[in-house]
Amino acid sequence: MAMGRKQGCASLSWVVVLGLAGALNASANVQAQQVVPDTSLPVNSAVTVNGNNFTINGGTQAGVNLFHSFSEFSVPTLGSAFFNNAQTIQNIISRVTGSSASSIDGILGANGTVNLFLLNPNGIVFGPNASLNVGGSFVATTANAIQFGNQGFFSASNPNNPALLTVNPSALFFNQIAAASNPNISTTATNLSVRDGQGLFLVGGNINIDSGRLNAFGGRVELGGLAEVGTVGLNLSGNNLSLSFPDAVTRSDVSLTNGAIVDVSAGNGGNIAINAAKAIVSGGANLIAHTSGQGNAGSIAIAASDDISINGNNTALGSQVLNDATGNGGTITLNAPTVRISDNAALIADSQGRGNGSKIAINAAIVTVSDGASMTANTFGQGNAGSIAITASDDISINGDGTTLGSSQSSRDATGNGGTITLNAPKVMVSGGANIVAHTLGQGNAGSIAIAASDDISINGNNTVLSSQVFPLAVGNGGTITLNAPKVTVSGGANIVAHTFGQGNAGSIAIAASDDISINGNNTALGSQVFPDAVGNGGTITLNAPIVRISDSAAIIADSQGRGNGSKIAINAAKLTVSNGANLAANTFGQGDAGSIAITASDDISIDGRNTALGSQVFANATGNGGTINLNAPKVTVSDGAALIANTSGQGNAGTITIDAANSLLIDGQGTGVGTQVLGDATGNGGTINLNAPNVTVSGGADIVANTEAKGNAGTITIDAANLLIDGQGTGLGTQVLGDATGNGGTINLNAPNVTVSGGADIVANTEAQGKAGTITIDAKQVFVDGQASDEQPHGIGSAVFGSASGNGGQIVINTGSLNLTNNALLIVSSIGQGTAGEIKIDSRSIELDNQSGIRATTAFGNGGNISLTARDLLLLRRGSQISTNAGTEQAGGDGGNITINTPFLIAVPNENSDISANAFSGRGGRVDITATGVYGIESRPQPTLESDITASSTLGVAGVVEINTPDVDPSRGLIALPALVVNSPELVASECNAFIGKEGSSFTVTGRGGLPPSPDDFLSGDVVWSDTRNLATASSVSNLTLYRRGLRASTSAAILPKTKERIAIVPATGWVFNNKGEVTLISNVSTTERFGSNNDTCLRR
Repeated sequence: MAMGRKQGCASLSWVVVLGLAGALNASANVQAQQVVPDTSLPVNSAVTVNGNNFTINGGTQAGVNLFHSFSEFSVPTLGSAFFNNAQTIQNIISRVTGSSASSIDGILGANGTVNLFLLNPNGIVFGPNASLNVGGSFVATTANAIQFGNQGFFSASNPNNPALLTVNPSALFFNQIAAASNPNISTTATNLSVRDGQGLFLVGGNINIDSGRLNAFGGRVELGGLAEVGTVGLNLSGNNLSLSFPDAVTRSDVSLTNGAIVDVSAGNGGNIAINAAKAIVSGGANLIAHTSGQGNAGSIAIAASDDISINGNNTALGSQVLNDATGNGGTITLNAPTVRISDNAALIADSQGRGNGSKIAINAAIVTVSDGASMTANTFGQGNAGSIAITASDDISINGDGTTLGSSQSSRDATGNGGTITLNAPKVMVSGGANIVAHTLGQGNAGSIAIAASDDISINGNNTVLSSQVFPLAVGNGGTITLNAPKVTVSGGANIVAHTFGQGNAGSIAIAASDDISINGNNTALGSQVFPDAVGNGGTITLNAPIVRISDSAAIIADSQGRGNGSKIAINAAKLTVSNGANLAANTFGQGDAGSIAITASDDISIDGRNTALGSQVFANATGNGGTINLNAPKVTVSDGAALIANTSGQGNAGTITIDAANSLLIDGQGTGVGTQVLGDATGNGGTINLNAPNVTVSGGADIVANTEAKGNAGTITIDAANLLIDGQGTGLGTQVLGDATGNGGTINLNAPNVTVSGGADIVANTEAQGKAGTITIDAKQVFVDGQASDEQPHGIGSAVFGSASGNGGQIVINTGSLNLTNNALLIVSSIGQGTAGEIKIDSRSIELDNQSGIRATTAFGNGGNISLTARDLLLLRRGSQISTNAGTEQAGGDGGNITINTPFLIAVPNENSDISANAFSGRGGRVDITATGVYGIESRPQPTLESDITASSTLGVAGVVEINTPDVDPSRGLIALPALVVNSPELVASECNAFIGKEGSSFTVTGRGGLPPSPDDFLSGDVVWSDTRNLATASSVSNLTLYRRGLRASTSAAILPKTKERIAIVPATGWVFNNKGEVTLISNVSTTERFGSNNDTCLRR
């Protein structure tokens, strides 16, 4: 809303009320409307009366000063009082020595450019018809005396003959103020004006402007008063007059109400000053100090010792550069312990012409701006916006729907930058839908917003907004929003945004706290985005605090939807928590790369809760690469359904996720995930996931994925740790080619001394589309895979080809000190598609497979894969475990794969059905090459049996090759020389039974082919061998189990487990019997018989 000098302000209905209580009492004391001189001067005043008109001659002259003294002084309605002075006079000083207040409802006039002083300690009332015809300034005061430097006083309360007072007046002296009834000045005058460039001063007592108008175009208006003894300084230089109020003296009140107006607008705007205890501007009152020509706008200054209240519809203080004007804005300054601006009142410091906007400065203990009130320092023309600065020693509250602080470049035709808005207090609250804005709509940069508090900052409530944006069609960069306090809270749907909708970069948001930052609540958001049709890059969002909490569906958004790269999110903290559905997003929806998220914490980072996510993605129809997500802290936890996402669904590669934890990294919970994927109709490659920590745990159904479902290769997962645990049903690591994708599987690299996969967890690098499966590489001292799970399905590590996929199986490469597979655990590269199974390479000190675990490179249609095992100490197969490269089913052929084993010892238990197989159904059997010093408990057989077998058979085709290479042994190596003395056997036989402590007599044991030890005290010799020579039926089927987890969700296997007989336990023989053929048969349990016989007396039982 603009305020003009000549235009009717009724259209704005602005009212300025500066009130001091008691004006009505002053008017009641007016006994008569007349001008009556007294006889207190050397040359007394002479009054000529003509009806209601009074001409005043005479008076005492002292230099350029002319003194008049009256016992009564009032001007009746539409009458006049004219001082007939010489042109050489500069100051007319008139006093009222009687007891009546002055009532002015007509014209006060004087000759020339004289300054007119009216002094009446009883009060002064200006009626609606009051006006001035004075060439200089006008001072109306209820002071007791006027001081003239060191020369003395001209007193109304002590009217002695004055000394020679030839200098300019220097002060207004209040010395007889009654405590109960302060003398007042009130006006309802509709046009109380001085000439342009001159001053109008009302100094009480209380000052009450009720629906009146005071004009001093290009000049100065001052309103104020004292409520106790004191002195108000007069600063007079020529006709330029101003007042100085004492700080230590209690002031009176000033009020402007009911549409009152004080206007000092001009080419060079004038100045308005109010000094009061309480200053009230309400009811549509206006204080106006615009410039409408060639010059700067004026200033408005209100200083109150108690409080300032500016309220009401159309109530306004304005210092503007109006249309077609050339000049800079002025200043609006409010100083008081308490400042309240409310109920749609406005402070306006705009520039609509050619020049910079004005400044608004508020200094108080408490500042409240509420209920639709506004402060603006905008620019609509050619020039920069102004500034708003609020400083409080206690707190600042900006509250209420429609309440606005703005310093913007606010017109599409404007040229200039947005201004600055600064709030500084111990406590700052912006709430209830209030807005603080520093935009650009034309050609220029948006402004800046800075809030600093020594205690806390709270930005709260739906539609509460801090904004520094580039609007559509604007050309310029977004501004900067900074918040700095020990504690900062953004909550309840509040937004802090620095977007760009035009041509220019988005702005930046920086929040710093010495204690904590909390961003929480549904629809609560921080945003620095590039919106559709915008051209420019995103800005930066930075949070720095010991504790940072982002929760309850709050969001930090750094997206790009136009032509430009996304923004950056950077968080530095001791502890960071992102929880309960909160989101951090640095995505791209347009033409440009996604932004980045970088989080550094000195203690820990927790990303927790379903729908909680950190994302840097390329969305559908976008062109650009995914961004980066970097987390760095001693402890990092991602849990309970939270996700880290760097996908691509557009034209570009997926992003990168890196987590560095100095102590531990936990990714836990059903639905919890870390993913960099190629999705939908995307064209691009999967990204990279890097996890680095001494202890890395992925558990409870969490997923880490680098898949592709579109045109592009799957990504890479790399984990570097001291201890890596992948645990729990549904938990998995995967880099897969899924759906209708065209691309190859990615790579999983695990580097850790200790790697454990257990509880139903899986590591997969599969393909079900056009492309080969991925690669899994593990470098560790120890790898332990436990397949035991609640779903009773095999689990482990796999790289498979599924369905109609045309690619080949992938590769599993393990370099470790020991590899242990147990409880149905699998290492598998397989294909149920058209491709061949992949390859498994293991180099380990020992390899142990137990309880139906397996290492497999199998295929349903194509050729079996290859398995290469190097076990430098031992390869052990137990309880139905398998190493296989089988191929084919009853419906399809395929040649068996190749198995190469190099180990000193290959050991299995014969009847546990642990097999090494390169079998085929209709194709050629594969090849098994074993190089070992010794092969125990497993034999090469032409067909699978229920024994532990080595086979390369084909059900319908040609058998393969099994070759076992045992290096030649020199019989003379390792022999022990026999003793030269022959054993004296009688000496070895005890003459008596020498029982041992705890023994129940002697026993006889048949040890088999090993014979007895040389002494009863020795153990049985190691060459005792027991062999089961029973013939068992051959196996009815060939195992072809395939590990597959689509998207790391468990899937039903198409393979059939081998049918095995009930496991036979190995029990050592403890006795023997004759069977019905007279043959000796070893038995494990000897029948209990009654002991009998005699013991030698020397057999001592102890």
